Amino acid sequence: MGAPLQPGDPARRGCPFDPFTGRFRPPGERTLRDVFARVDPAALTAAGFARLTAPTPQAATALAPDGTVGREQRREQRAAAACALDGPPSALRRRAYAVDGKCLRGAVRTDGSRVFVLTAVCHDDALTCALREIGAKANEIPEFAPLLDAVDDADLADAVITVDALHAQRDHARTWWRTEAPTTCCP
Repeated sequence: MGAPLQPGDPARRGCPFDPFTGRFRPPGERTLRDVFARVDPAALTAAGFARLTAPTPQAATALAPDGTVGREQRREQRAAAACALDGPPSALRRRAYAVDGKCLRGAVRTDGSRVFVLTAVCHDDALTCALREIGAKANEIPEFAPLLDAVDDADLADAVITVDALHAQRDHARTWWRTEAPTTCCP
């Protein structure tokens, strides 16, 4: 995450000052939409995925952030205690990814057509690790191989990829089997 906001930052970034409240106003929704429309969605997804997967897991505590004992905290503490007694689990779970195409609700191109994307989502943490925009006159089949190319090969090693029936095709199977690391597909 970036540095915390300093008192002079809003003025330096061009935020308007409201004399009645004595505060700087944040940018409006339209300004944010214009800025985000100029950003490459795949690059933004990759940067966000790298940022969200970078933090190290914190030690399990018996207290929630508000100081109360929560169900998740008790469960984490019991799992940590069981792992300390039994040692690490003998069989680690495989990483799993779901590949699916979706229509972005409310997003419209300049020609009036709707925006469709093909995404690869990690089952463990429900984070989108790769995203490809599908052209207006195309479908998601030709975007499948480039989507998997965007995912790191180390992450795909010994992974399970779930897809819908649309991707149960010979070319997609050849793409999976050509990789050095074994990958399992579940249509």
